This record gives sequence, structure tokens and C-alpha cells, in this order.
Amino acid sequence: MRVVRLLTAAVATLVVATACGGPSAPGGMEPGAYIEQGRWDLRTIDELRVTATGDGQPWFRLSPAEGRVEGSTGCNTFNGPYHAGGTSVGFGPLAVTRRACTDPAAADVEQRMLEVLQEADTYQIEGGVLQLRVRGSIRMIFAPAR
Repeated sequence: MRVVRLLTAAVATLVVATACGGPSAPGGMEPGAYIEQGRWDLRTIDELRVTATGDGQPWFRLSPAEGRVEGSTGCNTFNGPYHAGGTSVGFGPLAVTRRACTDPAAADVEQRMLEVLQEADTYQIEGGVLQLRVRGSIRMIFAPAR
């Protein structure tokens, strides 16, 4: 009987947490503060899995004190201004280096990543991963760098 009560309590807690959306950032941190912590590595773009290229993993990092974003597309580096507040976010205009991207798949990731960064209007952090959205559609998913 005790096991049934414990299981019932655990399920009830899970249901309440799920109904409330659960925590969106670790340790009760506000999402706006969490997005500005550390480096984010790109995992998917338009539902396609992204792996590191010969030049590395695409990533970005925000510098809130300067209001700047910096990162790598896997071929080139970029930087520029950003703003984040609540769940809204915006990047750009972005300055990008112009190294040749010889791998066609890496060139495609670069093009899409830069496009989505400059079109992103909202974000959500769920389960420790960052979703960048354009007009409500999830376009890119990032995970904290390891």
C-alpha cells in the first residue's frame, strides 16, 4: 500500500510539473539569464542533425555585458549585436569571415545557421536545450557545450 501511495504521489508531481511546463532553465534560473550562460553547440537545424565538420562544431556564445554574440558556423566565425528579453531574441547584423567552405554539407549548415540566426524572434529552453524559433517554428536546437 505504501508503494502505491508513493507511486501516486510521484505521478501527481510529474503531472503538475508537466502541466505547468516544468522548469525551463536549471536551478530556477530565469530563461533570459540562462541563454546568456556559456557556449551553445548546434545539434539540429531544420530537424537535420548537425555534426562537427573538419573546422569544428557550429556554436555561439552571448556576451551580455557587451550585448554581443560570437560564434562559428563550422566554416567561418561571426559576431554582432543581439538582444534577449523574456522569450524574445534577435541577432544581427552579423559580421562573418569569408573563408571558403569546401564541404557542401558544411556550406549548407553555414547558410542555414546564419539565415536562422538573423530571422530568429523567440527562443525556449526546455530540458536544458535551447530552441531558436522563427515565427513559432523551431528552426535550430542547441545544447550546452560539454
